[in-house]
Amino acid sequence: MAGRAVSEAGAPTLPGLLRALAASEPERVIAEDGAAAPALTDRPARRLTAAALWDAATLTARRLRDLGLAPGEAVIISLPNQTDSLIAIFGVMLAGGRAAPLPVFEPAPGLAEAASLIGAVGILTTARFSGLRPAEQARYAAAACIDVRFVCAFGEDLPAGVTPLDGWSPECGADPVMTGGALITFDHLGVGLRAFERDGAQVVRAAAGLAALIAPAGGAARLLATLPPTGAAGCALVLALPLIHAAPAMLDPLFDSCRFADALGDGAGALVALPGAAEDAFHAHCAARMVRHERLILVHRPAATEALPALADVSDAVDMICLGEAAMIVRRRGASDSDGLALMARGKRLFATGPLAPRRLGVETAGDEAGVDTGFAASFLEALVPAGGEGDAKAARSSAA
Repeated sequence: MAGRAVSEAGAPTLPGLLRALAASEPERVIAEDGAAAPALTDRPARRLTAAALWDAATLTARRLRDLGLAPGEAVIISLPNQTDSLIAIFGVMLAGGRAAPLPVFEPAPGLAEAASLIGAVGILTTARFSGLRPAEQARYAAAACIDVRFVCAFGEDLPAGVTPLDGWSPECGADPVMTGGALITFDHLGVGLRAFERDGAQVVRAAAGLAALIAPAGGAARLLATLPPTGAAGCALVLALPLIHAAPAMLDPLFDSCRFADALGDGAGALVALPGAAEDAFHAHCAARMVRHERLILVHRPAATEALPALADVSDAVDMICLGEAAMIVRRRGASDSDGLALMARGKRLFATGPLAPRRLGVETAGDEAGVDTGFAASFLEALVPAGGEGDAKAARSSAA
């Protein structure tokens, strides 16, 4: 898939969409940092157009190639929900690599475990986030993981052995730009860390399914999001949705109800994407500011051993229900239909099946027909999708990753 704007199945890839937008609509705004960004990271707040994101990601790709990243190799990315994370993820993918984002607060042992599981050759992070020093944690993780060959970071005052990404300029012509790449996301369901790989086309397909459900909010001027692109849901929302929905993402690392209320009060219209746990706080402080063409998107990550909590009857909400990182169900609140991976109950377990199912890394599988074990019991699906089909099969419409 490297070097092409489409996947094997002919669907647009994530880097391919960005390249097309940079050529056709270079001034279209894709993402901007929220007001809290400078205080948390010492990094200036930025506003990225399609052309600016393409240029910054391409420069990062060339830097990574200069550090020895080869096509198909994985890089751990530990960054907050800011424009730097988009530049880094697209940069790794444009270099032909596999981007593996983790939360910026992941400590060194967690970074090392993830890097070892997927054989990552590099870690990309930042100098500071609030009171944390992610570059220090990345350096310690690299020392514990034999596969890691380099650690690089945005920002100043980096520790010894960490390569700066800012202020670098190539000395020679550009390397070929790849438009394939892949994304690796992690969950902790079951007995330990699990890693799942998706290509850029699957993430685009997830965002397309989401866009269809938020169609009534098509006039929204921007996407307000505190969800980082560290999981499949966050990647679909923050990386892909702004490319296909023409609503630029305003990225905030933390949920601030006052700031969100102010943003919603300007009348411009917005899509609001939050963790499901923030729903009560949002309704208490912000919901009254929402106007008719705005919509709330909530991402839920229930534990495999418990049922999804009862959801309020809010007609303007869309729920993204994540079964770890193996599958996702997207549905409008109160509706009976859902979009998601095809899900199949086999015995007491629930499996993700079909061409959009991710590939689980680090384990042997019995082939595509066997599906990917979500880690959830089959009974979990019964409360979300109406029963149907033959035998014990329950399936959501297969239109999103």
